[in-house]
Amino acid sequence: MTKKIINNASWLIAGEAISGFFIFILNLIAARMLGIDEFGKFSYAISVIFLLGALVDFGLVQIFIRDLSRDSKLEEKYFFSSIYIRIFAVFALMGIFLVFEHFKSSGIPFYLFLILLVYLLINSINELLRAILKAREWMKAEAVLKIFERFILLVFGCLAITIWRKYDFLILAYLATSLLLVVILYRKIFSGRKIKKSVTISDSTRLIKRGWAIGLGGAFVTIYASADLILIKNILNSDSLTAIYAASYKFLSLAITLISLISIAYMPQLAKMKDNKKYTRLIRNYLLSTFFASLLLFSAILFFSSFIMNIIYGNSYIAGANVLIILAISLLFIGAREPFTYLLILHDRQKYYMASVLSAAIFNIVTNIYVIPSFGIIGAAWVTVGSEALLLILTMYFYFLKEV
Repeated sequence: MTKKIINNASWLIAGEAISGFFIFILNLIAARMLGIDEFGKFSYAISVIFLLGALVDFGLVQIFIRDLSRDSKLEEKYFFSSIYIRIFAVFALMGIFLVFEHFKSSGIPFYLFLILLVYLLINSINELLRAILKAREWMKAEAVLKIFERFILLVFGCLAITIWRKYDFLILAYLATSLLLVVILYRKIFSGRKIKKSVTISDSTRLIKRGWAIGLGGAFVTIYASADLILIKNILNSDSLTAIYAASYKFLSLAITLISLISIAYMPQLAKMKDNKKYTRLIRNYLLSTFFASLLLFSAILFFSSFIMNIIYGNSYIAGANVLIILAISLLFIGAREPFTYLLILHDRQKYYMASVLSAAIFNIVTNIYVIPSFGIIGAAWVTVGSEALLLILTMYFYFLKEV
């Protein structure tokens, strides 16, 4: 069992490292060829779509991994029910934005707004298919496909930047790559199977009921992760500062992803052996793994932040080194908190997870509104650290004191 977890984690981390390298190369080329202002607009557009993506998630990815690890017969019903949910949610968002014309105030052109919504839908289907691979513990396939996806994105993105030098064409490259992966993943997962697509409204409703708390929790996480960038853009009105903060946050996001991969490797086994005698030992190993991983990542960023920002993005982004160091402190809280988050979900106590994240999100947004005008991107970074510390305290409180 431990050997399988290590093998799964190794494939996930290797896949993330190699695919992350491709993304770093793409970001390097984009930051240098687009210029700091155009790259800032691109970062802002991506942060908006991530925020919208959280609103249509409904916790389905985590529900997939947890429930399908226990019963693979639910794959088809869960998948097609989820697609209907996502399509409805995306069209609802489109209607809301058109009625209130919010895309105008956001500074995003209408045609690009539509492209972002299409990408949001395609990418959400991509995530659902990947969740099935993880539930099956096909981590090698997941890693290989992720590397392939990021390599194709690198090729498409470089072509778009080189030919047009506009950030909207780079977003089109993201859309094309995600669409290609959906086709490949669908054929791999459902190839040779007779698909029964008879899904009722009640099936989708039940799935929403199971995952809504996780979805809201994930939405709140994305809200306060994206709120920094959006508030910096709107309060400071500076594309260059937005780009610098975005570049720093990309490294933090990569580190968080590496920690999350450990959780993904453990979660299928924990779901299967919830009442097993070895359960406590597995949780202890899980806690130690995420904490030491976060400590190692923090140490690496602490010593190499200036090198990272200068070499990867160039001298224009060197101010982001101090921001990156501050953001890296939050990794220590994230590494300690991550297992408790997944354990709350595993025990079907996601409403406590939602309450924790909601509190942290409110704290993050309100504090940023007061801090950013006076302290800029440095202040925003410290607010992120404080938000993660608060989230750790609340998550541990609900885990230990709410009889989970």
